[in-house]
Parts: sequence; C-alpha cells; structure tokens
Amino acid sequence: MRVSAVTSCRPSAGNRARRAPAVVGLCLAVLVAVTGIAPAASAARRPRSERSTVSTVDAAFVNAAFHDLVSHGPSASSSSYWTGRLVSGATTRRALLSYLAGSPAAARASLIYLYFRVLQRAPADAALASWTTQITSHRATVDSVAKTFLTSNEFYQRIVGGSTNNWVNQLYWLVLEHAPTTAQVAHWASLAGTQGLTVTAAQFYDSAGARTHRVDLLYARLLHRAPSGASLAHWVDVERAGDAAVALPLAESAEYLTLAQTRHDPRLTSPLAAVVHLGVWVSVPITPQTYIAPAAIGVVGVPPGLTWVPGTGLVGTPTHEGTFHAYVIVADASDRVVDTITVTELA
Repeated sequence: MRVSAVTSCRPSAGNRARRAPAVVGLCLAVLVAVTGIAPAASAARRPRSERSTVSTVDAAFVNAAFHDLVSHGPSASSSSYWTGRLVSGATTRRALLSYLAGSPAAARASLIYLYFRVLQRAPADAALASWTTQITSHRATVDSVAKTFLTSNEFYQRIVGGSTNNWVNQLYWLVLEHAPTTAQVAHWASLAGTQGLTVTAAQFYDSAGARTHRVDLLYARLLHRAPSGASLAHWVDVERAGDAAVALPLAESAEYLTLAQTRHDPRLTSPLAAVVHLGVWVSVPITPQTYIAPAAIGVVGVPPGLTWVPGTGLVGTPTHEGTFHAYVIVADASDRVVDTITVTELA
C-alpha cells in the first residue's frame, strides 16, 4: 500500500508516474482529521489509577493512526478527544482504527491522490463529490475507481499517448513500481489487444504479484519492516478483500503500538485558506516540516495566475475571480500528508 522510501510527488516529463508511490495502496488515505463523533463501541473502562500511565501511549497511537489511516495528523482537539476516549475505555484501538479507515473522508483523500498520480491533475469538485458518494455508499471501491482511471480514455490518450505498450509500461510503474521486461510488455499488450483494457487492467491489478507488492508496502509503511515468508503468503491471500483487511490487523498489533511511541511524522505548516486579489502579486507559502528526511512535495489544482514554486509555495498574480482548491501532498520516508489549500480570488 504505502511507500517505503522518499519518492518525488511531482511527475517528471516522459515517465511522469515512474517514481510514484503505488496507486494501489490508497484505500486508507483520509484527507481530514475527524473530530467530535465517536464510533459505536463498548469497552471496559480503565481504573482511574491506570489512566495517566496510558495517556502518553494512547496519544502516540492516535497520532500514528491518523497519519497512517487519515493521511494527516490529528488536530489538537481530535488528539485530545480520541486519547481521552481510549484512556477512559469509552472506545478501543480497534474501534478507532475501523472508524478512521471507514471514514467518508477516506474516499476523498484516496481520490485526490488517484487523480494526482494517475491522471496528473486535480479533480473537479463535482467529480470528487460524486466518486466520494459512490465509495461511501459502497457502490464503488477505491480499487474499482483506480481501475477505471487506468483504463479511461483520458489516461490512455493524454497520459500514455494512445500506445498500448506505453500503457503497459505505466501499469508496471504505477502498480508494481518497476519497469517491465520486453517480454512482459509484449504479453500484456497482446492481452489488451484481444480482451480490452478493462479486463487486462483488472487481471494485472488483482494479480498475485500486485497483491504481494501491496502487502510489502503495508508492512514497510506500518511496521517498518518486510513480512516473513509465512506472513507474506497469508496476507497476500487476505489482501484479496482489500488493503484494509491487512492494514487494520497490523495497526492493531503490539508491534505497531510500540513503533508509534517513537515515530516523528511530517507536518504541513501552510495556511488552509488564503484570500488574494486579482492583479495583485501574492505568495502563498506551502512549507512541510519533517523529522525523518527531506520531504518531497507536490501540488495539483494551482489557481489561475499562480505558479507552484518548490520551496516557496504558490506565487504569482491572480487572474480569475472565484474559489479554487490546491491539493498538496507531502511524502517522506515514513509518512504521507494530504492537505487542501483553498484560495479565493477576489476582484
């Protein structure tokens, strides 16, 4: 599912998706911190004498869970709320993990990242809302949307130039993160020619090799190690039900809880909103803070008249009145943060 090393979030010319984190590992990416609503769960309440000793442990767990399942650190209020519920026994770690993974916002963040990596553009508001509704109402899954994008006319014509061989190459880079051999290109291109892109992409996406890679990424992401042979075989089979079927048990493990106590996740210090004026030069800073390694950062949906300048932010002279969403993705060796900056351009 996730990345195990720093990769650039900005597509390069030519093979723009080549260094991308795997598209298939997006089902748990959630855009915004969830606050104020608790999942329905029952748990034995902890004695008051034990609460102070577990508060720090639970706070670290909440932070890790949000970063891994929400793709964003919790706000101060969210951290306090969920830590308090865990400490008091009002909810359980399992319930929190399930709630975050199943949050409606999960679909939105996953879709933003799919648009970013596969179609290399920002989603239109209406399309984003429509896909989000389909996923949260269980009429679609993130995996099914990913396959739809990978077989769309936009991807085939605009991204890979209408070449079936290029299409196969991009499947390998997006789904498996490595280049295919000449024989592999010929094999999958032949299948695409005889049975169509949709059937071929489904076979490729659901193949044992693709599922194995997703499990490897989940282990690297959540437990910072590779799975053992026996574990790998087990989870590759379980992954048929989706990334969550693997990720939630891993995140509920004692090993994950221990790692949560020492991790340091990147943060985005940019403003969540900015008001600018037409014809007036402006600089909207986008600054990641990271404690692991230099963070790669990418932006899609740049408002008209502005330009994304790495290391600075959005700069330029606004040219069109309206409200625009710039989607920001920050990635380092252990985490990914997804955020939205709303820019309102006024006359």
